[in-house]
Amino acid sequence: MTQNNTYTVSQWEKIKHNFEAMFSHLGKTAIDDNMISFESLLPSVITGVSATKSGHLLANMPLHNIDAKFSEVYFDFHSDSIRFIGQNLDYTYRIPDEILKQKDN
Repeated sequence: MTQNNTYTVSQWEKIKHNFEAMFSHLGKTAIDDNMISFESLLPSVITGVSATKSGHLLANMPLHNIDAKFSEVYFDFHSDSIRFIGQNLDYTYRIPDEILKQKDN
């Protein structure tokens, strides 16, 4: 996938589809009617991101964590990132290069 897509939380089915496309084969994913989540697997760097249909974001990367509310999700397949936007939030989760190398395997 090479397109970029922005969705509101009301477009949950599209968010789920794009999340699965972005994270498939990169670690442990869970996708259901209420939540999407990704966790890296050892020995890769420990990282993860989860979001709920109600707009709650949990993300952790080396050296930081975030717990916030969002209303829009922007998938950037070119830079392997997801941007979560809310009233007091503008957070971009980038998949670490170490994990992206798994796509080639």
